[in-house]
Amino acid sequence: MGKLWSYILPLPIESMDQLKVLLSVFSSEISIEILKNIKLEGKTYQKELLKKLPYSSKTIILKLKQLVSSGVLEEGVEQKKTKGKTVWVKWYTPTFMGKWIITLLTPFDQIDPKEMDKISKELFKIYSASLAELCLLLGLSLEEYLEILSSKFLEKAQVPLYKKYENPDVVVFDLLNLGIKIHVKDLKSADKIKELSFKYGGSAVDFSTYLSRLGAKVIFVGKFCKDEASRKVLDALIREHVGFVSVSTEGKRLPCVVLFSDDRGNKKMLREEEGINFSLQSPAEIDWSIIDKCKIVYIGEVYKEVAEMVSSYAKTRNKIIVYRPYLLYLEYDIRDLREVLHNVDVFIIDERISQKLEVNDNTLKNLCAGNCVKIEANAVKVYSKNSIAKIPFRKPRRNYIKKFADLLTAYLVKGLLDGKKVVEAVKYGVKTLERNSKKIR
Repeated sequence: MGKLWSYILPLPIESMDQLKVLLSVFSSEISIEILKNIKLEGKTYQKELLKKLPYSSKTIILKLKQLVSSGVLEEGVEQKKTKGKTVWVKWYTPTFMGKWIITLLTPFDQIDPKEMDKISKELFKIYSASLAELCLLLGLSLEEYLEILSSKFLEKAQVPLYKKYENPDVVVFDLLNLGIKIHVKDLKSADKIKELSFKYGGSAVDFSTYLSRLGAKVIFVGKFCKDEASRKVLDALIREHVGFVSVSTEGKRLPCVVLFSDDRGNKKMLREEEGINFSLQSPAEIDWSIIDKCKIVYIGEVYKEVAEMVSSYAKTRNKIIVYRPYLLYLEYDIRDLREVLHNVDVFIIDERISQKLEVNDNTLKNLCAGNCVKIEANAVKVYSKNSIAKIPFRKPRRNYIKKFADLLTAYLVKGLLDGKKVVEAVKYGVKTLERNSKKIR
């Protein structure tokens, strides 16, 4: 026997009704063939079934009556004009139970994903209602069932799920975190929270999803835990059609970054010291073959030793390499990054990182093998060995500066995929974001 699959079949509560459903469907090959030819949406006319199926009309009509009687199908009649005459025709539609049975009988690759999603959600609602009732009746822990669901989801995610994203455009190496934003009236005298929000994944997820929405095939490589935040991150990546390689870690949860802000625009950030332990750390954690198949390698916040290995390998494979360290957890000066920058085509920083690395315009002109891109408060500067191009933009609202940087980076990388030069790609990104200002406001 091959691999087992846990098919779930919604049935009536009464035992006799259950038997009636099962016999009406599975006691006859003819009934199964009829259901395979019933449309999930819309009406299936009796005349179509009589013409298509290789059985007698009497047998087909008898089986249809049984399927209607057991609650698998619904029937109706309507008037139609045929050759100038008005005739009554009979039609059938599946009930919810019927839709699920038809779905079970249909090969997986022939099922419409949207229809499968709709039916699965309806089934899950029924199952969840029954489970909730059981927990209340017997005093069982609903939390344990939720933990089982999350655990199994994350367990399955440990298997590389990027085969359907073969030959990706961009592979993203980065570090995940759980962002907590706390807004108060005044940081100096705060005693109440005005607004509290959570951000799952940080810039790593934002950039990956923005790039995917622009039409690029993206694979994310990073460490995940077996916690709720990791589950939400993976769920977001799946919904945004971002492939991922989930590297398991022993950590109990993703590291937290807490951002405090007030009405005056003051900000303060606190991060967990252990956060850097969630960076990729060794060659064994990397599937090098996915670099061979991509066009661009994007490196975010990872250990510099890993950044050196990835950038060096990618360079030997003639890949475009984009490096954007946030320096949220890592503490480096510019000399520490020389080996990485020697391989990099585009090095992206903002004013905060520029100050942290203590680099000026002259330094940035000769810092990496390709171009340096510096995102300032109201302009983007692109540095090459012989020139500095300045692209001004309308300053986004304070709360959206980081989002602007992530979006602009996504447009820059997409531009490189499309064959644009760095300056051209930045100009296109700035122009597009200003034209669609709602994206950053």
